[in-house]
Amino acid sequence: VSQSRTTAPSTTLSDWSDLRYVYISGTRNLSYNKNTTDTVTSLPSNTSGTDPWDGWVTTVSSNTPTRDGHTFNGYNTAADGSGTDYAAGASITLTSDVTLYAKWTANTYSVTYSGNGNTSGTAPDSQTKTHGVSLTLRTNTGSLAKTGFSFGGWNTATDGSGTDYAAGGSYTGNAALTLYAKWTSNAPGAPTSPSMGASTVSRSLTTSLTRINNTTKESLS
Repeated sequence: VSQSRTTAPSTTLSDWSDLRYVYISGTRNLSYNKNTTDTVTSLPSNTSGTDPWDGWVTTVSSNTPTRDGHTFNGYNTAADGSGTDYAAGASITLTSDVTLYAKWTANTYSVTYSGNGNTSGTAPDSQTKTHGVSLTLRTNTGSLAKTGFSFGGWNTATDGSGTDYAAGGSYTGNAALTLYAKWTSNAPGAPTSPSMGASTVSRSLTTSLTRINNTTKESLS
């Protein structure tokens, strides 16, 4: 049989054993953690409220925090995402203080390859670059070849006027990228003719006359 009390019971087991429920009221704090060392904007401010006896019912902020190169995916009660998920604007009941940690997904970017006029072979498969993580670029895995040319890595422009990237090199940018095979001609360059100045003409004429005289003397002897 329950007993009514006008004073708080002592903390001994015998005095507490006749109470069916014990409620602890007080102030509850809802805190928000950006969960990164990066700069985050629009992170909600911490809030607090009174728990009358069965929890403080409130709403998770509808603000959407922003972080460069990442997508916001709501909150979790654990920094590693192993706790309870809460979406922005969701209802939450606090019977104790709670910290909500922002959940982030790193953005990704496509890196594609072009044979750029190859006569045989195939361009490597595309890759996915994760924001803030270095990517090792493809080598000439598809045995690209072009008649009369040698493969010389990759370039961001079809005519080779862009940025060079070595086959198997690193890409640290945070943007989509198309890489074109860079081809170097195997044919030697055309020789450059010297300018024909007056002294050059004079020497050439003298050499020619000498050769004619020598030929004439040999014929007469």
